[in-house]
Amino acid sequence: MGWDREIEDHYRCNWRCIRRWIIEEGKDQLRADRAAVVAAQRAAVRASKRRR
Repeated sequence: MGWDREIEDHYRCNWRCIRRWIIEEGKDQLRADRAAVVAAQRAAVRASKRRR
């Protein structure tokens, strides 16, 4: 999900609720998971550029 309104529309709530949920669920773990996803995406892009 992107940073536009997708997450708000998906959960049908506003950013205050989403922020509270993130804090309750452990923002450090969510940040680590997000960083892993971003790193994997970047690695895939780099690998595809090398193949050319």
